[in-house]
Amino acid sequence: MSIVTFTSALPHRDIEHAGGKYLSILLETLGAKHGTVVAPPLPNVVRAASLPGHPRQTHITAAVGFFTASVENTLRRLDPGLPSFSVLGALHNDPVARRLVKDATVIDLQWQDSIRLAGAIRRLAPTATIVGTFHDVQSQKYSRLARSAQGRSKIKWTLATRLAQLAERKAMRLLDRVVVFSTKDANLLPPGAPVTVVDPPLAAEKSPSHQPPATPRVVFVALLSRPENREAALWLVQEVWPRVRAQVPTAQLDLVGAGANHELEETIAAFPGVRNTGFVPDLDGVLADATVAAVPVHEGAGVKFKTIEALLAGIPVVTTSIGAEGIDPPSLFWGVADDAATFAEHLVSSLLNGDKAQRRADKAQQQVASRYGPEAFVGKVRAVYGVGPQ
Repeated sequence: MSIVTFTSALPHRDIEHAGGKYLSILLETLGAKHGTVVAPPLPNVVRAASLPGHPRQTHITAAVGFFTASVENTLRRLDPGLPSFSVLGALHNDPVARRLVKDATVIDLQWQDSIRLAGAIRRLAPTATIVGTFHDVQSQKYSRLARSAQGRSKIKWTLATRLAQLAERKAMRLLDRVVVFSTKDANLLPPGAPVTVVDPPLAAEKSPSHQPPATPRVVFVALLSRPENREAALWLVQEVWPRVRAQVPTAQLDLVGAGANHELEETIAAFPGVRNTGFVPDLDGVLADATVAAVPVHEGAGVKFKTIEALLAGIPVVTTSIGAEGIDPPSLFWGVADDAATFAEHLVSSLLNGDKAQRRADKAQQQVASRYGPEAFVGKVRAVYGVGPQ
């Protein structure tokens, strides 16, 4: 059996973002030694290919010329889900990529930009099983941006929403099977290929026992180079944190993740009790030292892995409604709020009522541990991809 995975994010041992972690676990589950990953020559892909833990069989497609790259970048501003021109070109002109596709039993398309290659891939491999994984539903993400935008930005995101909707309808006709991470996302997609909801396998074999630290500490774990996470961090620091410190003067806030820009670094420096730890390869210690996890995101779509990871670590979680999407029931969370005042109230109550908040978190941890464990995941993805036991 031959599986070829198309992705714009190449996993490696210390990959920072949730989707890359999922893909790494998926490749291992499917039997990575029998599969090949095809990826465009993006800076993050080239860098990952030099790091420990990247897939052993990786084919990076050739870079396009300056003019073609300029056209692609211009079009991508209007249509962010556009497939890579490098990979599209490889499907027509690269003998290695074409042979990989023609010989594949299963072709795995990760994220919407790869899913939009389905038509070209189907022409090369008419009998292969094509599986598309929607890490989120882009039409929902862009429609939210359109609602909050004004002027030209509103026009841009309205157009992007329409293009994403058209692409999703076409994909659902071309794909053989579809994977999503929540029932909510399954319901957002148009009719077409059969959809399987796969809960990401984030749970450890044994759930850790969490004890609140002596110092009241709030953590927000995120890749801060992503605009939606950077905006969430700014909102948390500027709008929420002063309200928390007014009632809990000893409270500390850790922003955990790489990619903070100059604006965020300056904002962090201006507010007492806040620090950015940068990238931390092992989050176990960070979460163990936290009293409560904050997930203050107001943009984006799809299940937030950072929310699940905090619940699995046995930490009380305060989140926005978007941070809680696809993770049921609401009782798993210490608080859900979208305005700064209420979000701060939930953080303060968790810090001042540590024992009560921890008991709630312990119950939530028990509820989510089996749902996001490896056994259920392995069974589902092997069924979707038609892979037998290794």
